[in-house]
Amino acid sequence: MIEVIAEADLTAEQTEFAAFWTHKYFGHVSACQNRDQANVHWRMFVRDNGELVSHLSLTELAVQLDDSVLNAGSIGSVFTVKSRLGEGFANQLMDYAEDFLLQQSEFPLAILFCLPELVPFYQQRDWQTVTVPVTLEQTSREVLTWGEECMILDRRTEPVSFERLHVPIVTDR
Repeated sequence: MIEVIAEADLTAEQTEFAAFWTHKYFGHVSACQNRDQANVHWRMFVRDNGELVSHLSLTELAVQLDDSVLNAGSIGSVFTVKSRLGEGFANQLMDYAEDFLLQQSEFPLAILFCLPELVPFYQQRDWQTVTVPVTLEQTSREVLTWGEECMILDRRTEPVSFERLHVPIVTDR
């Protein structure tokens, strides 16, 4: 069963699950350390036989493609507990998240930041690797270059090509 929860409405169990496994899977990634991160707006969980087994976070943010600014849905922290890998839970979450972002919320674009070893998983789902520089503006106004992979899912009828993807300072709306 998939649960979609607003960040402010998480239970202690959901908060602990997300924090523990996010750190376990992504805590070692240098590109994630010492970086401002966007506020998570929603979290999706898969619960199987009463047990939390998989997670995905969703954030609304503005992105700049060259000089154009678009609202985008961002997917992050996709994981399944190690003992349950290979059972399709991440695919279930991604199906739901892609529909939620691109259909129900009508964002023109979905974006995710991921580790290189995860690119094949997302490519099978029609996500495209961003090959241009990706920069992230920090609250200090410093602009940092993202050091891992960035991918987009663009289901607009006429996708736009771009030479730069920039995420301005993230402010909670």
